[in-house]
Formats: sequence, C-alpha cells, structure tokens
Amino acid sequence: MSDAIAQMLRDLTADPNVGVDATWISAAGGPPRTIRVVPSNPSEAIPGLGAAGARGIAARVTMAADALPSPPQHGDLLAYGGGNYVVERADPDPRGASFFLLLKA
Repeated sequence: MSDAIAQMLRDLTADPNVGVDATWISAAGGPPRTIRVVPSNPSEAIPGLGAAGARGIAARVTMAADALPSPPQHGDLLAYGGGNYVVERADPDPRGASFFLLLKA
C-alpha cells in the first residue's frame, strides 16, 4: 500500500495517543503477532441480546490492512487493554487500506 490514506492509517495507529498495542492470534494457527489497533468505545448493551443466536459486540477496532500477512478472519483472537476478544466480523474499507473489526468477549 503506497497511497496517502494507507500511510495516514499507519501513522494514526503508531501514534501513542491514538493506537494501542494488541496481540493477534490467527484461528488458523501460527505464532502470535504484535500489531497496533485504534480502539473505539465498546457498544452499549442492547436489550434482548440474551435470546438464542443473538450476539453482542464487546469492542470495535480499526487496524491497517498491512498489519497482518493475510486478512483477519472470523474466530481470530485479539488481546489489548487487558481484554481478550474473538473477531466476530472483519470489514475492509473500500480502498483496502484498513479493516474495521467487530469483537466479542
């Protein structure tokens, strides 16, 4: 990735006031990796999510697409800020510079 958007995202995640260190473990196996992510505030509790099959999102983060050797997948693990999370969904941005991850505890 060499465009300005990708560089801006790398700079944003590297900024100690915005990005945080996280440990990534692929569900497919392999060694853990340290990456940088930009966390968002966790979602508020949504009434009715206790129903069978409903899943609540515990946290959201943005990460640079080039932080990992392959795109993040459902079931991958991410630990940061004292919490351990499972990737529920990984949505790429339209330019392919980042992923928006929805995480569950």
